[in-house]
Amino acid sequence: MIKNLSYKGKLIHECSLGGETRAEGLFPGHINGMQASPNRFLVLYTTRGWRGSDDNVSVICQIRDGAYDGPLLREVCLAKSINDWAPFDDGKKYVRAHLHPLVFGVPSGALMDGEVPAHAGLFVFMWHREIREIDPKTGFMLHYKKSVQKLLDVSITEWIQVRLNESEDDFEIVQPTMALRQKYHEHGYTFCDLETRRMVLTMNPPVPFNEVATEWIGSSSYEDIAGTSRVATFRMTFNPAAGLYEWTDCGPLSVAGLFESAVVGSPDGWTFMARVKSSMAAPKGGPVAWMSLDDPFGSIPEPTYTDPISAAPITAFRCADGVVRVFSNEPHLTPYPHERNPLYMWDVDTSGSFRASNCRTVFDSVERGIPIRDVSLPVVDQAKVLPHCGGNRQIIAHRVRPKSLNSPFKTGVVINDEEREVSGIYYAEIEYDRDYPAAWRFA
Repeated sequence: MIKNLSYKGKLIHECSLGGETRAEGLFPGHINGMQASPNRFLVLYTTRGWRGSDDNVSVICQIRDGAYDGPLLREVCLAKSINDWAPFDDGKKYVRAHLHPLVFGVPSGALMDGEVPAHAGLFVFMWHREIREIDPKTGFMLHYKKSVQKLLDVSITEWIQVRLNESEDDFEIVQPTMALRQKYHEHGYTFCDLETRRMVLTMNPPVPFNEVATEWIGSSSYEDIAGTSRVATFRMTFNPAAGLYEWTDCGPLSVAGLFESAVVGSPDGWTFMARVKSSMAAPKGGPVAWMSLDDPFGSIPEPTYTDPISAAPITAFRCADGVVRVFSNEPHLTPYPHERNPLYMWDVDTSGSFRASNCRTVFDSVERGIPIRDVSLPVVDQAKVLPHCGGNRQIIAHRVRPKSLNSPFKTGVVINDEEREVSGIYYAEIEYDRDYPAAWRFA
C-alpha cells in the first residue's frame, strides 16, 4: 500500500557525451532502468532534439553507483544517430533515429536457488530503429504520414547483449548490435512467426517469466501490410550453450487497433494492457484495453475497455507492493489547456473488472513551478516504475517537455531558452506503508 508520493526533482539533465549534449540541441527523452549488481544501476534513455514530433536520436546508458539516482560513473552510447543516413539509392539523406529503449537481465551476483547462475550479469538492450525525413525547406521532420512508405522498410528493432566488466564501470559486448529476429527466422522476409511487416517496441521492458529468470516475457506492436496495428507477447530464452538470450516464441496477435502494450504478472496471473490507437485522434482520447492471459503464448481474449480515458502514452507496472498500476494523463481530469499535464497513476483490479481506482497525481508541472508556458503546452508523460531494490521506497521516472518543439506540426509556438533548459527526465518516489522484498537477492 502506498503511504506517500513525493517529488524528487530532475534525474537526468543532459548527456555528457560529445554530439549528444544540450549545446548540440539535445536533451534526455525516453527512459528505462534496472539494477545491474548489488552496487550498480543502469539508467537507459534516448537523447532528443527539437525538430518535431518523436525526434528521438541516440540511445545512451548510464552506469550509476549505489542507486538509480546515485553518482554517475560512466555514460555509454549504445546506438548513435546520424543525419546523413543513405539506405536508399535515391540521392537523399535521412536521420537514423532510435526510440523506446528497453533493458532486461539478471544482475551480476544475483542468487537463484542459492547460487549465481550463468546468465547473471548478462544484459539485453533493445530499441526501435526509425528512419525520419527532414523537410529541406523548414529543417523540421516530416510527419510520418507525409514520409514515403518505403521508409518503414528499414524501421526495425535492434538489440545488443553485454556484460559488466570486472570493475563494473563499463560493458563487454558479447553480441554486437543486430536486427532482432526470432529463432529460425534469421534470414528472409519474415522475422518471426506472426504474419506481420514490422515490429515496434513498447515502452515497458520484459519481465521474468519463470522463477530462475532464464525466460523473459515482453510485448510489442506489430503492423501488417495495410498498416493495421496489433499487439502480441514474445518470449526471450537464455541458451546456456551459446551463453546468450534468443527470441524463441510469439503469442497470438490481438484484435486490430492496439499498440504500446505492457504485459505484467499479478496475483491473478498475467495481465496484458494496450493503448487504443484510435484514441490518438479522438477529441478527448479513448479507453485502455485489458486482457487476462491464462497462457501468454496461447489464445488471447477480446479486450475489456476501461478508464482512464487518455490520448497520451500509457504504461503499466506491477509495483513492489504487488499492485498493478497504470500511468497516463487524463483530459477529463486536468485543469489545464493541454491533456498531457498532470501525470496520474491508478491502481488496477486485475481480477477481471480491470477497474482503475485511487487516482494519484505523480507530477504536475504547474504545481511544481516548471516554467513551461501554457501556449507551449507542458507534457509530462511516459512514466516508468524502476525495478524495486528493497525497502519501502520505489522510483517513478518520467519525461517533461513542451509539446510545441518549435514544430509547425505542433503548436507553432517558438519555445524559449528557459523551456529548453527545464526539459528532461524527472522522478518521484513512492513510499510504501512497509518494506517489500527486492526484485533480486544477493549473497
